Amino acid sequence: MVYGALENATEAALTDPDFQSRDILQWGGALEMEYRPNGNLSFHLDGGIASGDDAEYFGVLDQVNFYEESDGSVTKNAKLTNFRFDRNYHVDQLLFREVIGAVTNAWYVKPGIQYDLFDSADDALAARVDVLTAFAMEKEATPGNDGFYGVEIDTMLFYEEMNRFRADILWSTLLPGAALDLAEGLNQAAERQTASDFAMTIQARLFLMF
Repeated sequence: MVYGALENATEAALTDPDFQSRDILQWGGALEMEYRPNGNLSFHLDGGIASGDDAEYFGVLDQVNFYEESDGSVTKNAKLTNFRFDRNYHVDQLLFREVIGAVTNAWYVKPGIQYDLFDSADDALAARVDVLTAFAMEKEATPGNDGFYGVEIDTMLFYEEMNRFRADILWSTLLPGAALDLAEGLNQAAERQTASDFAMTIQARLFLMF
């Protein structure tokens, strides 16, 4: 949780002193669970939540929400309530990591399953599949004014020696939801634009631990 206040939050677009103070109330949390019925098979369930803000902004890469725009006028966003996960806390490969920038204004659930050919704690040759589904806490802050971010499927084949070496091949696909659309009037859009295309990444990675 982040709680506090700013007495002098300055921004170039607003010079009125009445716009400077801000109250802060942000909160979030994450949970990771694993069930291993035997040495080879494991089931995973991850979840997380981060408070949002109804000010019209999106993501953490290039946006601020110190003020709001409504009907062409600028007003003070008096309470900053959007919690942001550390960007080094990776829950996926595309949606939060690349599109939004971090987990914020969202709740998500990610079940997964992994099978390891080796019944050993020191090394692994395994395949894993995770399916992440994410929703917005404040739909007004999304480009599509909708609560559904989408579904991401992450598939991985990897070999690992504990604390020494890891190599993997990763294939991730993001199926965007209506929250990633562009609503009419946003960024001068004449009509609603649908995020109909999916995103995909295929990566081969090598890690050396020392």
